[in-house]
Amino acid sequence: MEEQNPKNYITDAAAVAEISKTREDSTSQNREVAVAQHRPSADSLCCPYCESVKFTRRGFRQKKHERVQLYLCSACQRAFTARLTKGKRYPLAAILDGVSLYNLGYSLVQSCRALQERFGLAIGPSSLSNWVGEFSDLCRFCRYREFAVKMYRPADMIEQATLAHQQLYRYRFHRAKIDLIIKEDFRHRHFRPLKEFLELVSSECPHQYFQEGQRASESPLAFSKKEMIVRGKENYATRLAAFVLQAVAEIH
Repeated sequence: MEEQNPKNYITDAAAVAEISKTREDSTSQNREVAVAQHRPSADSLCCPYCESVKFTRRGFRQKKHERVQLYLCSACQRAFTARLTKGKRYPLAAILDGVSLYNLGYSLVQSCRALQERFGLAIGPSSLSNWVGEFSDLCRFCRYREFAVKMYRPADMIEQATLAHQQLYRYRFHRAKIDLIIKEDFRHRHFRPLKEFLELVSSECPHQYFQEGQRASESPLAFSKKEMIVRGKENYATRLAAFVLQAVAEIH
C-alpha cells in the first residue's frame, strides 16, 4: 500500500457532518435493537434458555476449526455454549482479528491473507465483509474507517510502545480515532491537550518514577469492601468486552 498523505484530513463541513449523522443514526438504531432483542444471553454467564446462573462445564464440542466449551444448566438440564458467534464456521479469534485488521485500514483481501498466515484458514473476502457488517454495532470504529485510511497507513494507525515499569507494559493508543473524534465536533476541542499527552508518553514518559517503590496494586486498601456499592452497567464498552472475552481460553 502506498503511503497516504498524513495531511489529508477532513476539513469540509459536509464530511464532518456525515460522521456525526452516522453516529446519531447508529446510536438510535442500536438502542432500538437492544430493546427489541432483549433476551437471555449466554455471554452474561447464564443459561440462554432459562437465565439460570447455576451450570457446570460439560466437556467440549469439536467443530471443524476449533473446540468450544460446553456448559450444562442445572435448572433446565440443557447444554449450551457461551458464544455470540454460535453457528459460526470459523473461530472467534479469527473473526476478531479479521475485523480488527480491516478497521486498521487493510483491504478485505489483505486482511484475509493475514488471517491465512496466522490461523491457516482460507477465509474469503465475502465472509470477512459479512463479519464487519454483523459486528458493526460493537466495533464502532467502522464509521470512521473511510476517513482514517486517508490520514494514516495501517501500520501507523496505532501508536505502540513498551514501558519498563518494574514489569513490561504495552502502551498503545489509536491515532486516527482521537484525531477524528476531535475533528468531528467542535465541543471535542478540549481533548487536544489529552491527545498531546498521549503522543508524548512513548518518548517522554518519566520511567524512573515507576521503577522504585511500591506499585499501586500492592498498596493496602484504606476502606472496607463490605461498604462498597456495586452497580451494574451496560454500554458499548461492556458489550465489546463480553464479546472479546469469549476468545480468551482461561480467565484468571
